[in-house]
Amino acid sequence: MLNELLGVIRYEDAKDKWVWIANHYDLHLSGLLRFGGELCRFETHYHRCEVSVYRLTQAEKLKWLARKKLFELCVGYHWSYPERKHGARFCGRRPEWLHKMLFRLYYAWCG
Repeated sequence: MLNELLGVIRYEDAKDKWVWIANHYDLHLSGLLRFGGELCRFETHYHRCEVSVYRLTQAEKLKWLARKKLFELCVGYHWSYPERKHGARFCGRRPEWLHKMLFRLYYAWCG
């Protein structure tokens, strides 16, 4: 089923379930989380501080995981859990010219 809603949980209850954050503005707005042992997509309802959790099809899982991996390669691990070695801050990598180019390419393709 496409976009099957699995549940709505409080934002606070989702904090230990994050896998990857695709969109963030004051709160994690969308991305991937583990819900009931399953990889799912989430969207946060900003003003209610609630998180809607949606089931992913196999094709959607592959698409989201590819997008996560591309982000990690081109931008960094600062929105991946539990790989957040440097916390939520962006950390530049070496060689700087290569990572600047990858960063620009990622946001040109996916931004």
